[in-house]
Parts: sequence; structure tokens; C-alpha cells
Amino acid sequence: MKFYHLSDKPFTKLRKRKLEIGLKPGGVWLAPSGVWKTFIQEELGGKIPKYEYEFDIDMSKVITLNTYKDIAEFQEKYKDEPWKPKQYTIDWNLVKKDYDGIYVKNALIKKARDDFMWYSTFDVESVCMWANLSSPKLVDPSSSVI
Repeated sequence: MKFYHLSDKPFTKLRKRKLEIGLKPGGVWLAPSGVWKTFIQEELGGKIPKYEYEFDIDMSKVITLNTYKDIAEFQEKYKDEPWKPKQYTIDWNLVKKDYDGIYVKNALIKKARDDFMWYSTFDVESVCMWANLSSPKLVDPSSSVI
């Protein structure tokens, strides 16, 4: 599947990512075509970064969260100690043992945003990859569509 990464600087090399316990994993953040640009313009009111890179992701080792049930099951399996009553962080090192990345396909499930603090930090449909990332391809800026 094709996903995209925006950056103000040229992408020079892939580096190993350290994962910890927290709300979001560390890694390279990617999204479907146009998602980052729309989010930056409409939600942040910011300038679109100069460079856009395309990645072809092998989804066989990426966990996909698309429904409330997916999110609840994921938290139950990978949660750490609660930092508030019924509010958990995720032990991303445990996730890393099973997967190379996470795909939050639906980032706007209201009940899940209310019930799962870590999930509420995902702003848009996106993928975070921490292993086995393909080499990026620079997208021709003249062909970009917002």
C-alpha cells in the first residue's frame, strides 16, 4: 500500500527507532495521499513542507485499527499500567515484537477517542512504521494534488 511522508528537509537515511511506553509510538509517520496536506492546511493553518516522499508499505506485519472493537482489543493486549483510572498508555516494545508498524485507519471514532487516551492522540488516518520500511521515492512537486 502506498503512503506518504512530508518533510522540510530531504530524507537522507532510515534510522532505527527506539520504542517506549507512551501514548504514541516513535517511528516514521505516513498517511494516504493528501491527508497530511489537508490536515496541515485545515487544522494547523500551516505551510506545506517542501518534500513529499512515497513509501510502498508491506501491510502483512502492520496492525490495522479500524473499529472500536479493534482499538479495545489492541489496548487490552498491549496496555501498560494506568496513568489515570481506566486510562492506559501502550507498551510499544510489546507491539514491536508482533508488528513493524501500526495503521490507524479511522482516527475519528468518538467513543474510542473518549475511552482510550492514547488513541485520541492520533489526528488523522496514518501509519507509524518502526521496522522494515521501504526506501522512499521523492514525489515530483509539480504532480502534487492537495
